[in-house]
Amino acid sequence: MSTLQGWNFTTRAAEQASAASLGNWRSTLRLNKQEDKNSLTNSVSGVIVGFIVLGASVLFLTRWHPQAPELWVAVLVMSLIGLGLIMVFGRELVHRYRAGVRGMLLTHVYDAGVVFERTEGQVFTVPFASSQLRYVTWDEGNDERHREQLWVTLADGSIRAVETWTADECRILAQLAPSLRLDRTPQLIAPVRGTHQPEPL
Repeated sequence: MSTLQGWNFTTRAAEQASAASLGNWRSTLRLNKQEDKNSLTNSVSGVIVGFIVLGASVLFLTRWHPQAPELWVAVLVMSLIGLGLIMVFGRELVHRYRAGVRGMLLTHVYDAGVVFERTEGQVFTVPFASSQLRYVTWDEGNDERHREQLWVTLADGSIRAVETWTADECRILAQLAPSLRLDRTPQLIAPVRGTHQPEPL
């Protein structure tokens, strides 16, 4: 079965599916496209801004040697802000890299399960019979959109999420749901915020 997006299964996915006896390949979709773009853009931008702020502060101190204590305090505060931005956003980049969140997220659907593959990272095999998938939605109230996610419980018990940002991504996830033995309409749950949200897949 071909896909609307034109993706096909990969060698890694086929090997994982064969090892797990998932049967025949049915379709492949790329998911999380906007989330990956947003996350990478925000993290890289944060690191760059941090270096700019820190560099400007150091340059100011080394060139002009301010005498007023107030200026020293202000510059030191700016230096700490720059360093903080570098640490926070740099940590996010490192965390995603170590968690295998690298490259495109391809979702390969087979008769008896699904293989989630990061093209430059990890591969997760999810048999329908032994793993849990949830298609959920919630309204945060102050957000411009309803959150819709696919929650995937992996073999180690951890939960990862596929995020949607655009109407097109929501449509694709709704079309994918029946192939994953889920209802096309997401399950409405209470708002999930901050650290309670699953890690990205």
